Amino acid sequence: MDRTQLPPHDEATYVLPRYKLVYVAVPKAACTSVKWLLSGLAGEKADRFHGSLSREVTQATTIHRRAMWRRTPTLEALPEQQLAEISAENGWMSFAVTRHPSARLWSAWQSKLLLRQPLYLDRFGGADWLPRVPGSTEDVVEDFQRIVASVTADPDHELLEDRHFMPQVRLLNAGVTPYTRVYDTSELPSLVSDLEAHLRRSGWDATLRLRHSNEMPLQPLRLAFTEDVVSAISGLYADDLKTFGYDDARPPKLLDTAEYPKVALEAVGMLIERAERIGDLATKAQRLSRTVKTTRGELKTARSELKTTEETLDTTRQELTSAHQELKTARTELKTARADLKAARKELKTTRETLKTTRETLKTTREAMQNPRGLARLLASALARRFPVLVAARDRVRGAKAGAWWLYGPRMRKPTE
Repeated sequence: MDRTQLPPHDEATYVLPRYKLVYVAVPKAACTSVKWLLSGLAGEKADRFHGSLSREVTQATTIHRRAMWRRTPTLEALPEQQLAEISAENGWMSFAVTRHPSARLWSAWQSKLLLRQPLYLDRFGGADWLPRVPGSTEDVVEDFQRIVASVTADPDHELLEDRHFMPQVRLLNAGVTPYTRVYDTSELPSLVSDLEAHLRRSGWDATLRLRHSNEMPLQPLRLAFTEDVVSAISGLYADDLKTFGYDDARPPKLLDTAEYPKVALEAVGMLIERAERIGDLATKAQRLSRTVKTTRGELKTARSELKTTEETLDTTRQELTSAHQELKTARTELKTARADLKAARKELKTTRETLKTTRETLKTTREAMQNPRGLARLLASALARRFPVLVAARDRVRGAKAGAWWLYGPRMRKPTE
């Protein structure tokens, strides 16, 4: 299989690589039952579907939420090499299930429009062909015939673009997409038997059970399918009738009764009320879910911003600590600088004093050099500073002489001058 052969709606394809199975779903053709069967084979969890906030009105129909499938890829999602391996020659089974076009149209009209499936009520709530809440069999018949006439009158009718009403030939890309077999809903037992045989070739050994799912409280009435209605359906679904071998445009099983039981019409009314209520609750739940999702996103953003703020605060604290350390170092350096300045000033003062003394000494020297006696005194003073021992000896001699003179002076001969 290559990409040019794929069906037009990728979300309608289900691939089970482990068992070499490919299923292309046709809405309103036993697809609910087949999807549940395949979901079990693929290991999908039923609780995931049941817990979804879809506007499906039953648990069974939640299986149609394609986004809830986690282990079952689509054909489009497969890599080229794996897609190219899908063929009957390589042991793959590719299948689909179709339904008689008139029976499928009746089923789709009833479950989606008559019973007011919430999604369809949102889309087509204002259409003049939307069926009434039936109060009688006549209401049901008239409303069905009106939708057939409306679709027939407009080849581009919006319903024909919906997969529940779209011709099956278009859905399956018949004649282009290779199928091992396309089954009719009347051949479901054969489908189950063929699936079991195929699975056993892959080592699977169990019994398949196809769950029954019926969303139609009202079976189609023969009186609803007049010649005009049958002719219109023959034109709308001519390719389906021809391609899948349906000889008669009338559904295979028609009720010949003229009236639906009153209890059946009352049940339809109850189902409509239930669908509307489920739709309201689902809408509110979805809105709440979006709010929660938005709030979680905002909370995540706030946490991220808080984390960034905390990191910035930590960085700021580190920078502040570093700044304090630098300030402390600067203060220490300033203190040292002040001490150095004080010592420098003291040294300058000493230098100035020394300079002053030097200048005075220089001045005295100059004066002494002009006076011999003064020079002698200057030299004596210099010697005294240079040789303090001699000065001390001289002072002792002078003292001794003075003492002797005081004691013996009168007796001593006055020295000759």
